[in-house]
Amino acid sequence: MADDFEHDRTEAPTPRRRREAREEGHVARSSDLSSALLLLGLLVTLQVLGPRLLESWRRVAHLAMGEAELARTSPELAGMAGQIIFHAAAGVLPLLGVAMVLGILVNLAQTGFLFVPGRLAPRLSHLDPVEGATRIFLCGRTWAGLLMNLSKIAVAGIAGWLAVRSALPEILSLPTMDAAPAVAAGASAVVGVGLKLAVALVALAILDFGWQRWMYERQLRMTRQEVKDELRRTEGDVQIKARRRQPTRLPAFDRMSRAVKSADVVVTAAGELALALKYDPASMSVARLVARGTGKLSIRMVELAAEGRVPVVESAPLAHGLQRNVEVDGEIPEDQFTAVAELLAYARRI
Repeated sequence: MADDFEHDRTEAPTPRRRREAREEGHVARSSDLSSALLLLGLLVTLQVLGPRLLESWRRVAHLAMGEAELARTSPELAGMAGQIIFHAAAGVLPLLGVAMVLGILVNLAQTGFLFVPGRLAPRLSHLDPVEGATRIFLCGRTWAGLLMNLSKIAVAGIAGWLAVRSALPEILSLPTMDAAPAVAAGASAVVGVGLKLAVALVALAILDFGWQRWMYERQLRMTRQEVKDELRRTEGDVQIKARRRQPTRLPAFDRMSRAVKSADVVVTAAGELALALKYDPASMSVARLVARGTGKLSIRMVELAAEGRVPVVESAPLAHGLQRNVEVDGEIPEDQFTAVAELLAYARRI
């Protein structure tokens, strides 16, 4: 049933689907990549800072087992304890700092900054034995993941054996060395084997991250019906917002309609610009621009003028001149008195 449902998921995930999945904490992430890079970083740190770290712990042992016996007074013991703590911190903090920084950077590189408190809450559904058994034994992804893990174990085992075999002569020669050289050579051999194994694990982890990314994209895929439903919800949201904005638009449109129908003339410019002019000698000293519209609104203004039996005159130069120099409810400037007066006289004769 689950496989049949997944076969129906043929559509790429929408941005909204991706956003919702991320908000739920569902992202592509490989824990193997974090672990492998952390191991590699720690081994490189040991390779670079190993002598210094070893010297710090040698000082701790020397202070704890040698000089501590010579301390007699409380201040001497306190000073000795402070030195032991200092050298122990110097032997541990570099490794802890590298581990913390690498852990943060690797996870940020995979998922970006992501905090989902809901993922911390317990999920009782995960305690259902029937659902758990179904998820383990009947899910195709589980078997694919099992084969992937077995393959990783096999490759890691082979890489580890090859690394140990290359260092085998050094390891076998350790019993013939003195204590100090044997410890140094043994540590070097262990770190060398670990580095080779870590590099192999990082390569496997990169492949695992690609696998996780591919599986993530498959899980996000949608059916055609889901895409249609989401599109319908999105369009519904747009229509709701448009209806919410509509009440604020209606009063302005009503005012414009009344202004156009009560105007003396509407001057247009090639159907892309319309301006309604009005002159009332009883209340106005000069003519005024009472309404203005461009594009579809200009076409609507012409229709309103026809409904109100207001003359419509085509005059592109005058229309563009008024558009540049006069605001709505503004008076006509002096340099256009003559042109507007002739237009009004012409409109009254029509």
